[in-house]
Amino acid sequence: MAVSVATYIKDLSLLIRDSLITGMTDPISGRASGHFVMTSYPLKRVTYPVITVVASGATGAKRLGMRSNEMYGVVPVEIRVWARSAEEKDLLTQQVHQVLRTIQLTASTGTVANEAFGFVIASTTDVDETDGEGTGIAIRSKITNVEYTVILA
Repeated sequence: MAVSVATYIKDLSLLIRDSLITGMTDPISGRASGHFVMTSYPLKRVTYPVITVVASGATGAKRLGMRSNEMYGVVPVEIRVWARSAEEKDLLTQQVHQVLRTIQLTASTGTVANEAFGFVIASTTDVDETDGEGTGIAIRSKITNVEYTVILA
């Protein structure tokens, strides 16, 4: 799935989601495909672990050259691992990083082959949320912010 100029946010999200689904094993055996990695935050109760992939619009669009009508932009993507334990969170985050690093130059399915260039892991941050009563950590998550460069027009 090439990242199209008209639908680059959706296309990049789906490309990353599909790559993670293909390149990772769901720790919960028997769960329906696609319920482990999703492109939006869950609105209903979910069984952890899950991974969310959310891309936002391009930042800093620039011309490709002095006389070029085409532009490129950097698209930030948030990949968040929601897990049951700190160990599971760290293991899944490492697997996410491994998949994203290795798919860049894959012949027809990699990010470069699909018009997403310049992969960068910008940051990784732990976000552990407590339950409403303050009795302990209810949800463990780790946010990885990555960036891709795409051709915009």
